[in-house]
Amino acid sequence: DQFEQQIEMMDLVFMRMIKSCKSKCLPTAASYADAELRKGEAVCIKRCGAKLFQAVEIVSMELQNQQPQGKQ
Repeated sequence: DQFEQQIEMMDLVFMRMIKSCKSKCLPTAASYADAELRKGEAVCIKRCGAKLFQAVEIVSMELQNQQPQGKQ
């Protein structure tokens, strides 16, 4: 089912985003010394997530544009 495939794809994107943004914004165990995110960490995670979702949106639009007209 197409709906289930879309859910699975978004789940995969979300999991990759977590892994990617965590390694970029929280690179060491020292990052876990505080219970709350520091301002720089929070900003980094917000920007990282936004960029990844923007990339997914662009790729999705391109894939839709490449599909034959009858299969959208």
